[in-house]
Amino acid sequence: MSTKPGQVHYSIISPYDSYARQGRKRDTHWLDYKVHITEACEADQPNLITHVETRPAPQQNVLATQPIHHHLQAKGLLPSTHIVDTAYMSGPLLVGSQETFGVKLHGCAIVLICCSALSTRQAYL
Repeated sequence: MSTKPGQVHYSIISPYDSYARQGRKRDTHWLDYKVHITEACEADQPNLITHVETRPAPQQNVLATQPIHHHLQAKGLLPSTHIVDTAYMSGPLLVGSQETFGVKLHGCAIVLICCSALSTRQAYL
């Protein structure tokens, strides 16, 4: 089965687990799930794992951020600042996490520039 750019390959990989899928990130490939681990990192306290989120392998990491915040809130472990990898950030999450949960996301955001913006910018150079 071929996929178009931007599409995810969701074929079943195991007759024993119909939810397991193939995952890929750059040159790394795996079969099964992704695990997202949240850790408390306070200067005056021990570092403890506060939440483990299991998601389908081909699912983008950014889709795990809001469910992680929901689970941390239910446990009473929601941090005021959540330091995340770039893959867990988006513009709507930066705003939504603050408004919905009172959590400030801290990390590098990916800047996407569309082709028309590039051609317009080049026209001015």
